[in-house]
Amino acid sequence: MKIIGSYNLIGNALSLVSTGHVGVLSLEQVTNYENEPNIIFKKLNPIVNEPVSMIWKNSSPLSNIAQIFLERIQGEVKTKQA
Repeated sequence: MKIIGSYNLIGNALSLVSTGHVGVLSLEQVTNYENEPNIIFKKLNPIVNEPVSMIWKNSSPLSNIAQIFLERIQGEVKTKQA
């Protein structure tokens, strides 16, 4: 595999993949690709588990939507750890 670039928006990367000229390495379930007939997801073998960190400025107040998002993520993490 020859790596030729990187991306920070999966939607943009999927647009490139749909052309058939490139492939993308991504975390599973970060986007809804089921409605894209030219895109498939293949799991790596052996399985690779990668920790994910969320980072934000502690000194800046979060918007209402950001606060809700953070609370939902924290709830999911607590549910998975239980």
